[in-house]
Amino acid sequence: MDESIDFKTKILAWLAGDYNVSIETIPRNAPVEWAIKVEAKAPSRIAFVVQKPKSKEAVVLTMGIALSQKHRDVLAGLPSVEREKFSIELLQSLIMICPQCKVLAQPSPRELKTILISREITLEALSRQILVDSSTTLINMFIITVLRLNALGGGRQGAVVEGYM
Repeated sequence: MDESIDFKTKILAWLAGDYNVSIETIPRNAPVEWAIKVEAKAPSRIAFVVQKPKSKEAVVLTMGIALSQKHRDVLAGLPSVEREKFSIELLQSLIMICPQCKVLAQPSPRELKTILISREITLEALSRQILVDSSTTLINMFIITVLRLNALGGGRQGAVVEGYM
């Protein structure tokens, strides 16, 4: 059995108890061998993807956090310097939660619409515990983002559309 497929099977088994998991269809020219969509079983719509890049002996957990229009409007209403300061502080807090994660503001800190988070784990280091811990970390990063955006918007609900990827 291909080692990459064996890891895919292990990951499905490791996450199936705590999350809803499904295998994603991969376009033929995609730079990944396979991808698994992982969704929290809680009422929140928090999801991320575990994928195996073709070019690496690793898996990558990836989450995108899309801001709702309401909170993009609140951010847009701030002076440019304050908007950038808020975004940078949010990104710093996320990096502090997961120093091993790559955290990107898109399209920029001044015009924040989406936050992309990824965590790479080498196949050599991969274990059930590391995968579960990394999954929990992504969910915590989503929750911190929601809390910070809700505080910015005066505590209004609906700060973030969903965690996705």
